[in-house]
Amino acid sequence: MLNSDKGKVQLVRSSNTISIFSAYTCLALISLAIIFFISFSVKRVSVEMQGKTVSYYTLAPTVATVLKELSVNEDFGSPRNPSTLKEGEELNFYTLSKDLDQHISQGTTIKIIHNRIEKRAEKRVFSVPSKRKWDIFMAPGKQRIIDPGRKGIIKDTIITYYRNGKLAERNKISSEVVVTPKPMILASGSYDVVSRQGPIRGGRAFKFEATAYTHTGYRTATGAATRRGIIAVDPRIIPLGTRLYVEGYGHGVAADTGGAIKGRRIDVFLESEAAARKWGRRTVDVYILEKQANM
Repeated sequence: MLNSDKGKVQLVRSSNTISIFSAYTCLALISLAIIFFISFSVKRVSVEMQGKTVSYYTLAPTVATVLKELSVNEDFGSPRNPSTLKEGEELNFYTLSKDLDQHISQGTTIKIIHNRIEKRAEKRVFSVPSKRKWDIFMAPGKQRIIDPGRKGIIKDTIITYYRNGKLAERNKISSEVVVTPKPMILASGSYDVVSRQGPIRGGRAFKFEATAYTHTGYRTATGAATRRGIIAVDPRIIPLGTRLYVEGYGHGVAADTGGAIKGRRIDVFLESEAAARKWGRRTVDVYILEKQANM
């Protein structure tokens, strides 16, 4: 009888031990399941907006659900084409660094970007090269302003893109000249001003007989000192003060006369007697350009 009771006690103890072991096993399995669930379902995400970062753990599967959890209700993307902006107008909107339907993974960072687009006009000044005209009454190396000219103004239309307050892109979409420039006109006493202009292209040429002369000790018929570029003409054919281009000689001004210079004959000035003799007498094309302004 005593042995029978002892057997029953041992059986009860074994049953209790098995029950406790089973309970611990179930608890361990449940813990593992929870750990597994947390590891693969709960993710740590960070959301950046306006210089602030919010980090937390979430079960949200996509970017859209994370934003919904944080009560972010912005409409993302540009509501209109920037080219439709009026001058001086700006456009503000938000964009995301991730797609709304992108799945969340551990450590995902979502950036909410504030975009600002401005359309404005900028003006810039520009100038054109000055022009020089030879003045036979001015000493070589001297010059004076005939016309001060005018600077031009260009209006550029600019579209500027800012992201989170920082300049991201700047595009010039059009340019328009709003003030047309005018070159400064200078009168110069140096013959090389016109000699650098080169030969005449186009225009009508007249045939003249040309001879050459050099220093005589006298001033010209117009009062200008003799120097290269002075041409003696018949004023009945070519008015004094007319700018000319002579084939083989270059630019000059009809600024002198001569007793033998009649009809279609001219006399070009050269700096030496030897040069004048070398020129001799020849038939040349003469181009009539314009009249000297102060004659």
